[in-house]
Amino acid sequence: MVSLKSSGAHAFLVAGTPKFAAQAIKKASEIGWAPLFLINYVSSSVSATIMPAGADRAVGVVAATVTKDPNDKKWADDPGMKWYHAHFDKYLPGADIGDNNYLFGTQQGQILEQVLKQCGDDPMHDRHDDRIEIEALLRHDIFVALLKLCSAPTHG
Repeated sequence: MVSLKSSGAHAFLVAGTPKFAAQAIKKASEIGWAPLFLINYVSSSVSATIMPAGADRAVGVVAATVTKDPNDKKWADDPGMKWYHAHFDKYLPGADIGDNNYLFGTQQGQILEQVLKQCGDDPMHDRHDDRIEIEALLRHDIFVALLKLCSAPTHG
């Protein structure tokens, strides 16, 4: 990172896990480097990345995410987040709800559930069209916006 700073780089993308993103945020702050700092979806968790790095050091970091933050008060009355909090409390008592890896796992489970429902009684791949679209995706929307997923190679 010292070499990147001295090269005059104005942007830095960390496409890694929360541990390494937190280390990078911390190091950039320690060396006084404030580039456009981007972190990937995997590292967008406040509790797994930002807090270990130090919230004061992460000011200005841009995170790529499509999920609602379960700890953000702006989602307090959101039906999807209410469902998620109840689900989390029931199945993961004592775990850190701010760790978005749990949210990601919940999303993936819901997507798989929907795909299997759309396959009907015979989910064998070779007996179905290669294209499965999921429009009314989740029972309880935990995405920031409704997403449309498609498994077709051309997405058309």
